[in-house]
Amino acid sequence: MDKLVKILETKDLRSVLFYFIDYGASTALILQQRLKLNESKVYRYIGKLTNLDIIEPAIRMPRETRSKGGPRAVVFKVPDADIVQVNDAISLHRKLLSPKYRVAEELAQILLDEYIEPKGLKEITKREILVWVKERKVLFVAGDIAELMARYLQHERGIKVWR
Repeated sequence: MDKLVKILETKDLRSVLFYFIDYGASTALILQQRLKLNESKVYRYIGKLTNLDIIEPAIRMPRETRSKGGPRAVVFKVPDADIVQVNDAISLHRKLLSPKYRVAEELAQILLDEYIEPKGLKEITKREILVWVKERKVLFVAGDIAELMARYLQHERGIKVWR
C-alpha cells in the first residue's frame, strides 16, 4: 500500500507508470517525447520505479555507428513484458533520435486532426501529403517529411496511403 501511495501522489509519475503498463517497455527518450516531461524528471521517476521493483532494466542499447560516445540508452521494462515490447521500444527510440521523424510525426498528427478526421477519410495520396507539407514550409526537404508522414499514417494510424 505504501508503494501505491508513493506513486499516486505525483501526476507525472503516474503517467510514467501507466506508459509502462500500456507498452511494457520504454527508454528515457521515449518517455520524454511521448509524455512531454523533462529529462531530469524522467530519470528520477525511472529511478523511483526501479527502486520499488515495478520496472527493471531489460537491455542496454547497442552503440550507434555514428555515435561519438556518451552513455548508451537503457530499455526498461515491466517484469512481465515480452521481447516484442522491448524490440518495439528499441525501434521507437531509434526513430525518435531523428529530428526529421519527430517533425513528420507531429505534422502527421496535425494532418489527421485538421484534414483527415474532419472529412472522415480512410485513405490519402502521397501527393496530397506532399502538397500539404509544402504549404507548411518545413525546414527539411518536403519529400523526406512527406515520406515519413506516409509511413507513420499507414503503419501507426491505419490510414491507406496511395503512392
